[in-house]
Amino acid sequence: MRRAAIALCLSIPACDSGESPVAVTTPPAGKADRADAPSYVTTDGEPLPAREAGIFASALSELARLSIEGTSGRQRDLARETLERIGEGDVLLGLIASARGEDLWHMCMDYLDVNACGVLPSDPAWSGTPDLKKLLLENLDGYQWGNRLYFAFPETPEPAVLAITLVHEVNHALNRSECSYYRDLNTHELDPTLSFVEEYRAFIAECAYRRGRNATADRCDTWAHTELVDRGYDTNADLSLVLDPGEVGTETIAKSLFADDGRFGWLTPKDSRWPMSFDGCRSF
Repeated sequence: MRRAAIALCLSIPACDSGESPVAVTTPPAGKADRADAPSYVTTDGEPLPAREAGIFASALSELARLSIEGTSGRQRDLARETLERIGEGDVLLGLIASARGEDLWHMCMDYLDVNACGVLPSDPAWSGTPDLKKLLLENLDGYQWGNRLYFAFPETPEPAVLAITLVHEVNHALNRSECSYYRDLNTHELDPTLSFVEEYRAFIAECAYRRGRNATADRCDTWAHTELVDRGYDTNADLSLVLDPGEVGTETIAKSLFADDGRFGWLTPKDSRWPMSFDGCRSF
């Protein structure tokens, strides 16, 4: 979730989120079943600007390409299922500038603190202050909460790079990482072990997508650790809390994810595994 430039945020299991804080722009009639017709998180139902819509479309085209041309079944599955979750409106794409209400508050809490952000707003249209929005736009390239993915594009990213990011972030949404990430939602204090597992899993999904037929559990385990360290994540996890006696290290988690057996969460965002609701962690 938190990445260098891509910050993602999550909540404790007892959190009780409200409805989506901003309007959802759905695809035109007749296109809802097409994987190139995503739904967007916008303010008051306004259409997404043409430049940003084009950026998303290019990344989705890259996912579509690899869903056919990928060099392994796992890579093709990750591309296809990520594309389908976005195309079917299970994941909503938007811009940081459009964030309101609860989602904006969580952005503030992850970047600032409770003194700057106040209490969780009950108004879904809460927009903070101009200074807050300016600060977030200057320092965040992306943010995830629930099934909403927010981005800022000061420069146009390569479609392949954004496609990789979408695979990573959709994995977080699939596993409802926000329901495990924090010890305390009110302060956004991280749980070092559970937040590590959430990020590690998403990087394993990213590695499997990136490497195609060259991806193995061992290679992706090594790669995920390198990415976590390079991006400044806390790697001081107590894995004894999630592993069985006698199991050591993250290799067990990587092998489980490659088997996609669900023991440490899911790798591929299949429709049958998708959360029934994102209204709150109690309903998960």
